[in-house]
Amino acid sequence: MKNTIFLLLIIPTITFSQSNDHSNKHSQPVKHQDSLVYSRISSQIGEMEKNFMAVYQLKKAEAVPSLLDSTRTYQFNSLKDSILVDRTLLTYNATGVLKNKSNYIWNDYYKKMLNNQYEYLYNKTGKLTTVMFNDWRFYHFDIVSSKGFLHSEGTNLMNYLSKYVYTYDMSGHQTTYSYLIYDENYQYWGAWAETQDFYDAAGIKVSKIALSHYEIPHKEEYSYDFNKNVSGIIQYNRTMDYVWFYSGKIKYDYIYDSDNRVTSLLASYWSFNAGQWKSVSKVDYSYYANGGLASRIYSIIDTLQNEMIPANKTDFEYNTIDKLQLRKDYAWNETGIQWELRKKQYYYYNTPDLTTNLDNSNLSKDISFRIFPNPVKDILRIENTSNSYSSFHIYNIRGQCVKTDVLEKGLNNINLHPLTNGIYIITIPLKNELKSYKLIVDN
Repeated sequence: MKNTIFLLLIIPTITFSQSNDHSNKHSQPVKHQDSLVYSRISSQIGEMEKNFMAVYQLKKAEAVPSLLDSTRTYQFNSLKDSILVDRTLLTYNATGVLKNKSNYIWNDYYKKMLNNQYEYLYNKTGKLTTVMFNDWRFYHFDIVSSKGFLHSEGTNLMNYLSKYVYTYDMSGHQTTYSYLIYDENYQYWGAWAETQDFYDAAGIKVSKIALSHYEIPHKEEYSYDFNKNVSGIIQYNRTMDYVWFYSGKIKYDYIYDSDNRVTSLLASYWSFNAGQWKSVSKVDYSYYANGGLASRIYSIIDTLQNEMIPANKTDFEYNTIDKLQLRKDYAWNETGIQWELRKKQYYYYNTPDLTTNLDNSNLSKDISFRIFPNPVKDILRIENTSNSYSSFHIYNIRGQCVKTDVLEKGLNNINLHPLTNGIYIITIPLKNELKSYKLIVDN
């Protein structure tokens, strides 16, 4: 009998750690000639929405200068079964510019929240130049043998120091964006991805080049409609000898309402085989009477039936001062022919309403939290009896946030020594509302 040679190669690989996200899943097959077309169109739509979607302004901005303070995102497996999958806490500098962000993301593999810390740096003109952050990843092994390819996922979780870096031209237009990862072994910043933007004399972006470790280099050239929205993209890919070759083109058709707001956006790509435009996706937008975005429905083409089918939907709700308060994400169930709730994201702001929802107790009746003593001298104790992390914020009587931090599970000791004597408001987000309580500091 001949000897059988079995070759086993273990190739270590690093992969992003992500929480489960079913909000974009649907039940119909979608096929395209170019696998990159769909992802590039989705990315471009997201980038364009930053420009043409209504930026909702405060009606009472001069009286209530509130900033986004924190968010909490719940993922639903059913209408009665949800889990906290994302919790974000924001802090600002004295001028109201974003300074730090703490992002806690649930990882279903490790069954715990992974904490990502972000720091935002700006130049003298106020332009964002750097975002420093910790990037959690998990380590796994790709195993290759003579009998085929096997995949084995490991259990080692690693925290990488990463950063985004932005550069600008003399007119303030962003020219480059770089994603860098720090290599502790060799002590240097390695580029993981980079984009370069180019503009004409009028300051309109005419092209972009994207380079990365996970995709072949590609270039895009833009054309615009009369509203300065991107209406067409010509795509190029780069060969190994650094030669650009034409790879396709995409067009976007916009429909507007009487207030010049985008109500529909249709994306198509040019089919080489058919010699005509083929629809890829469509986004429909609706608005409230006062101008706020009410919903966004994203549909994709089913090439087997040659028709658009719903994929996901997002509904938006606002508070009494026209700040975004709740976002609901749905996925389309083709079998049940209905929308299924996938996520709810709640938004909290750093100026609490001091006239309503104010509790004078010490939270003893609350099953999740207990605050004592009250009045307090130096050390405030907050007992978190729930199985999750939370956040708290303390405001003075002028509505200014004077202290904020994350509450761990169990007993938390909060040092209040820097605070002067007086009445304060402490807020804690509980599920779908922000609880406010009166706190007396008497040092």
